[in-house]
Amino acid sequence: MIEYIIWYIIPGLLWAAWLEWFATTKLEGQFADSWLMAERIMHTFLWPVSFLKFAIEFFKGLFGYYDEEE
Repeated sequence: MIEYIIWYIIPGLLWAAWLEWFATTKLEGQFADSWLMAERIMHTFLWPVSFLKFAIEFFKGLFGYYDEEE
């Protein structure tokens, strides 16, 4: 059981670390602020949801979904 938990947390830690680096170095405004511990914990433990939302929005932007907003 512990092994499954560890294998779930490891990708979460990697994802949260990369996402925090990306958000604080590549984005501007309020998104570039330092993360709170609650944000780190949320992205670590709920990483499948966080990753899926990021991937969906990334591909929407990549294929021009947001280009026609006013």
